[in-house]
Amino acid sequence: VITINENFLTKNILSWSYIEVEEAIMSTHSYQQAILTRPEQLTPETLYPRYNCINHAKIDFIKYVIDHEYSILPIHIGYLGWVDFGYISIESAVLPFELNSQLLFSDHVSVLNTVPIDPLVDSDPLTVLSLSLAKIHGAFWFGSNSALLRYHTAYHRSLQSMHDVNIADDDQAVMLQVVFNEPGLLKLWRNAPLWGYFDWGWYVGFILFNRLLWESLSLVKLVAQANQQIHLVDQQNELPTTIVLVRES
Repeated sequence: VITINENFLTKNILSWSYIEVEEAIMSTHSYQQAILTRPEQLTPETLYPRYNCINHAKIDFIKYVIDHEYSILPIHIGYLGWVDFGYISIESAVLPFELNSQLLFSDHVSVLNTVPIDPLVDSDPLTVLSLSLAKIHGAFWFGSNSALLRYHTAYHRSLQSMHDVNIADDDQAVMLQVVFNEPGLLKLWRNAPLWGYFDWGWYVGFILFNRLLWESLSLVKLVAQANQQIHLVDQQNELPTTIVLVRES
């Protein structure tokens, strides 16, 4: 058991050292002017440096596990991922998954791309901040240990670049910059819900970890607890894939 407290964060989590930096950025006049055009100005990523830093720390926690694997885990794990507690906060959402490693990529970190990316707009972190553009979902991502270590370096490099131009934002904004700063590192899966909003990160969990998954280039059918259909598009190769979730009989 690892006790995560202020001492642990200060000693082991690089992102925790950015709190004062982000606090200073948020207090500047230029930053306050930049967020005036956001649809919702009072959001935690523009108000609370610790909120941003604990989100930045996701990849730091993963790196800590990789670096200390043999003292933490009983066996070697070649792939790791992050999932926010919100996706496993209720017992009914936790199912006995078995990892299908054939769906994992050794040289990419797979992430959810919620809205099509426009390089002319999204490559500018100031525009992303000013318009509150959330196009990559930071709550669920995964990859091989080697790819995740590359992502750790790329993430902090991109975050530092944002700090250098007086921008403080959340992990999703940083991930968007990694797309442009480290082409090919992030494997983008674009999700388009057919109706309303649903917890699509949880459904993608089924795609990756359900032991009853049948893999196909164009159609995947799997057994789940709800009737729902989502579409995933490989943003980089434009290969359509349909995921159909049907009620178990």
